[in-house]
Amino acid sequence: LDFLSLEMAYIIYKKGYIMRKHIYSILVFIAFLAILYIVYSPAINNPYLFFEDYDWIWTSDYFKDGPLITFKTALSAFLWEGRALQGIFVGPVFEYINYHKSIDATIPTRFVGLIGITLLAYVIYAIFRINRFKTLHAFLLSISICTLPSYSVYITWLVCIGNSYSAVFSALAALIMCNIFMRESHVDRSWSIVSVLMAITCLTIALLIYQPTAMLYWPLALIPIVMFEERYSKKRWQQ
Repeated sequence: LDFLSLEMAYIIYKKGYIMRKHIYSILVFIAFLAILYIVYSPAINNPYLFFEDYDWIWTSDYFKDGPLITFKTALSAFLWEGRALQGIFVGPVFEYINYHKSIDATIPTRFVGLIGITLLAYVIYAIFRINRFKTLHAFLLSISICTLPSYSVYITWLVCIGNSYSAVFSALAALIMCNIFMRESHVDRSWSIVSVLMAITCLTIALLIYQPTAMLYWPLALIPIVMFEERYSKKRWQQ
């Protein structure tokens, strides 16, 4: 009976730990979302279009009977440009604007870019935490990266609104590889192979959305190698 009680207590504790971990992750994501919304609010809360956005709008037969740019035609257009999956994001955005026949419809569509950058911040934060950065340092570094001027383009420029998701998938690929690197001695070979295949899939998706942002994989994937070298050097100097 005592053994069963201890086992039951352990199961309850483990479930509670997992629940607390999930709640903590959600709170971190909300914190990222709140901060990034404040930073990018001037870009989000005003209706406007960039030059190339207008080109898509007018090509879409704006303020007339119906859009010529549909989800299908957007996929086809970006496929010929070598960005086969970017149309998944751009097509619905311009169909939404055409449906409402108003520039004011650009305001809610920019939240698509904001969510993408928030997800990116969270994945980068996870990479830093796996590499044993302090929580505050990991959080501030993630915010610093995701508030660089280049990332504002992926909110303001609607044609580029899917590019942040390319960065998210490349960061996910780096996260998976970091996880393998940090836990190599504790993970069986078959699981490592599956993880590598998952990382390759994520990076391929990132490349099919937008190639330049997919290159974010390389600096993020190098973090555990740099950190390992630093820790090894410290140990060597202590000896």
